[in-house]
Amino acid sequence: MGRVRLFRGLATAAIRCAAPASAAPPRAPDQQAAALVSALKVCGSIRDLRKGKAIHAQAAESRQLGIHVVNALVDMYAKCGSMEDSRRVFDSILHPNVMSWNVLMLGYVSNGESDVALDLFERMQARRSGCKPNSRSFMAASKACSSLAAKEDAVLVDGKLVKEASLETGRGIHSQAKQMGPSCSEDVFLSSSLIDMYSKCGSMLDARSVFDEMPRRDVVSWNALILGYVENGESEVALEFFGKMDCSPNSRTFVAAARACANLAVKEEATQEYGKMVKTRSLEKGLAVHAGAMESHCYGDIFVGSSLVDMYSKCGSMADARMVFESMPRRDVVLWTSLMQGFVDNGESELALVFFEDMKLSGCCPNSRTYVAALAACASSAMREEAVDVDGKLVKRKSLETGVAIQGEASNNRCCEDVFVGNTLIDMYAKCGKLEEARKVFDGMAGRDVVSWNAMIQGSVGSGDSKLALELFFGMARENDPDERTFIAALMACVHLSASEQPVPREDGKLLRIQSLEKGMEIHSLATKFGCCEHRFVGSSLVDMYAKCGDMVKARAVFKRMPSRDVVVWTSLIQGYVDNGESELGLELLESMDCAPNSRTLVAGLTACGNVGSSEAGRKIQAELYRRGLENDQVVGTCMVNFYGKCGVMSAAEHLFGSLAVRDIVAWNAMITGFGQQGDTSRVFKAFREMREDGVRANAITFVSVITACSHGGLVERGREFFQAMDPDSGIVCGIHHYSSLVDLFGRANRLEEAVKVLESMPLRADAVVWRSVLGASRKWKNVEVGRIAFEALTKIDERDSAAYVLMASIYRSAGLWEDHDKLKTIQEAALKADRKSLRIHLRAD
Repeated sequence: MGRVRLFRGLATAAIRCAAPASAAPPRAPDQQAAALVSALKVCGSIRDLRKGKAIHAQAAESRQLGIHVVNALVDMYAKCGSMEDSRRVFDSILHPNVMSWNVLMLGYVSNGESDVALDLFERMQARRSGCKPNSRSFMAASKACSSLAAKEDAVLVDGKLVKEASLETGRGIHSQAKQMGPSCSEDVFLSSSLIDMYSKCGSMLDARSVFDEMPRRDVVSWNALILGYVENGESEVALEFFGKMDCSPNSRTFVAAARACANLAVKEEATQEYGKMVKTRSLEKGLAVHAGAMESHCYGDIFVGSSLVDMYSKCGSMADARMVFESMPRRDVVLWTSLMQGFVDNGESELALVFFEDMKLSGCCPNSRTYVAALAACASSAMREEAVDVDGKLVKRKSLETGVAIQGEASNNRCCEDVFVGNTLIDMYAKCGKLEEARKVFDGMAGRDVVSWNAMIQGSVGSGDSKLALELFFGMARENDPDERTFIAALMACVHLSASEQPVPREDGKLLRIQSLEKGMEIHSLATKFGCCEHRFVGSSLVDMYAKCGDMVKARAVFKRMPSRDVVVWTSLIQGYVDNGESELGLELLESMDCAPNSRTLVAGLTACGNVGSSEAGRKIQAELYRRGLENDQVVGTCMVNFYGKCGVMSAAEHLFGSLAVRDIVAWNAMITGFGQQGDTSRVFKAFREMREDGVRANAITFVSVITACSHGGLVERGREFFQAMDPDSGIVCGIHHYSSLVDLFGRANRLEEAVKVLESMPLRADAVVWRSVLGASRKWKNVEVGRIAFEALTKIDERDSAAYVLMASIYRSAGLWEDHDKLKTIQEAALKADRKSLRIHLRAD
C-alpha cells in the first residue's frame, strides 16, 4: 500500500508540473509533454483510471496532445483495462507511428483480446497504414500467439501435445520477422518472446532453434527455454539447460528449476527412508537447485521460497519444506498454502490444519487455494478417523465439524463460489459420511467442471451409493465430456454393484452378474466413444469390472487390445481368473507375465495354487514373497495360511497362523476352512471357540465354513444350530451360500424332505446349483419323489439342463421305473431337437 501511495503522490506532482501556475514562468512545451507522459505512466502502473482521465483532460486543455502524449494515453488506458478509451484515442491519431500500433496491440494482449491484437498487426502491415513493424511489433504479435495458445485445446502430433492453430500463426510471424533483417532477427527481447511463444504452442524444437540461433543470450532467454521444457513435460532437459547457463541465473530461473524437480518427483517411485516415503533422485536435484539459489542470493525471494517448499513437499521431505518456510524473511499466502498442501499430500493433514490456524493468527488472509488445502486436510483426516453413529448414519464427526467451520470462513470471504473450493467441499463431505451435504454443494454450484462431476461420482461410490454414482455418470455423459477419472469411478461403481448382485449361471456353468455387466458394457462403449480406452488405468478398470461381473472372455479381450500393460492390469486379469474358478489359467498367465509381479500379483498366484492344490508352485511363490521381505504383511501372511490349509498341510498353516502379528477374521476363516476340508470337525469347533475368545466376531464366511464342516462330518443338529445362530443384528445375513450349505447338510444325511422345505421357505430364489445338489442327493438315496420335485425346479430354470436329465434318468433306472425313464428320454430328445432348430434359425438370421 505504501508503494501505491508513493506512485499516486508522483502522479499528482506530475499533474501540477504539467499545469503551470499563473505566477510561475511558462514551461517549455517539451518539458510539459514529458511531465504528462511521466504522469500517465504512473497512472498506468497503479491502474488509476480516474486520475489518468484527469491528466487526459489537462493535456487536451493545454493542447499538449503530441504523438508521445497520445501514445502514453493509449498505453495508460490499456493498462487500466479500458480498451474502449484506448482505441478511441488511437483512432483519433491522424498518422499513428509504430509505437502507437505497438502499445495498442500490447494493450489488447494484456486485456485478453489477442485475436484483436493480431488483426491490428495485419492492418499495420497494410500499405495505407504508412507504418512498418519493428522488433517490438513482432514481440507484441508473438505475445498474442502465446495468449491464444493458452486458450486453445492441444492435439497429439507425433507424440507431442501441440496447439496447432496458434503454432501456425506464430511461425508466420517469426518468418516475417526474419525478413526484416538483423534489427529483428538479432533482437534479444523478440527472440525471448518467440521462445516463449513456441513453448506455449508445444513446439520445443522451434523454441530450441530460436535459442540456438541467438548471437547473444541473456537470463530472460535462458529462463524462457528452461520454463518451456518444464511446461512441456521435459523437466530432465530443463535441468540440463539450467546446468549449462553461461550467465547468472535470477529468481525466475530458480523457480523454473525447482518446478522441474517437483515435476520429476511426481513421476518418480518413492522409496522408504527413515520411515518416510521419499523421491530420492528428485530430492538430490532439488537440493542442488536450493544450494544454487543461496549462492546467487535469490533464496529470500518469496517466489523462489514457495517453489522450493512445493518441490520439497513433492519429494516427500517435509522437514526441508518446513525449514525453507521458517527461514523466509516474509511469508505471503502462496507460501503458507504451499506448505499446507505439502502436509496434506504427505499424509500429515493435522499439521496442515495447525499451520492454517497459525497463518490466520499471523495476519495473512487465506485465499481460495488456502481453503482448498484446508478442506483437503479435513478429507484426508476423515479417511483415518473412526466413524460414529449420528442419527443412524456413520459420520466422521471431528473432521466434519472442522470442515463445516472452514466452509463458513470460506463463505464469509466469498471463496465458496470458486470451483476448486466447491470440488474439495464435495470430496470432504463425502469422505466424512455426509453424501447429502456433498450433493447440496454440487447442486448449488454455478459452474461445474469435470472435476466437480468426478468428485460427486467418486464420493457416491466411496459412500456405498453406487446406483447414484451411475445415475450421475450417465447424466454427465449427456452434458459434459467425461475424462479418464470419470470412467474409472463409474467402472468402480459397477464392481461394487456386482458384489451385491445375485449371479446367474450360464450354460457352461459360469456365473454372470447380468445387470452390473450390462451397465459396465455401456460404460465401455462410452469410453471408446470418448477415446479413453487406451488409458492404462481405464483399461485396468475395464478388466477388473468384466472379471468381477464374471465375463472373463471380455476381460481377456480388453487386456489383449491394451497398447501397453503394466503390473496392475496383469494382476487384475490373474485375480479375475482366480475369482471365477479358473485358477489354472491364472497361473499360466502369471508364468507369461512380461513385467515384474508385485505383492498383489504374487498373492493372487498363491491363492490360485491353493485352489488347484499345487503345493510346489505355491512354495516357489512363498519363497519369492520371503525374498522381498513381505512375509510380515498381514494380507500375505493370511494368504499363506489359506494356501497351506487348502493344500491340506495344516501343520504349516498353524505355524504361519501363530506367527501373524494380527489374527483377524480372514486369518481365522482360513484356519477353520482348512480344518473343515480335512474333515477335522473337532478342530473346526475349537478354532471357532478360540476365535470368539480372542475377541474376533464371526462373519458370514465363517458360518458357511462351519456348516459345511458339519455337513461333511454328518453333524446335522450341530450344523442347524450354527445356521440358527446367525444374527442379522450383527451384520450377518443369510445368503444363498448358507442355505446351500444347510441343504447339503440335510441331503448328505438323507433328510431330503427337510432340504426341500428349506428351499421352499427361504426368502431367496433357489438357483440351479442348490436344486442340482438336492437332485444328486435324491439319486444317492434313491428318493424318486424328492428327485421329481428337484427335476421340475431345474427344468423351470433351464429346460435344456442336461445334468438334470441325466440325474433324473439315473433315479428312475435305479428304482426300476423304466417307463418313466423312457418317457424322460423322449422329452429330452424333443427338447434337444427344438434347441438345434432354434440354433439353425439363429445362424441363418446371422
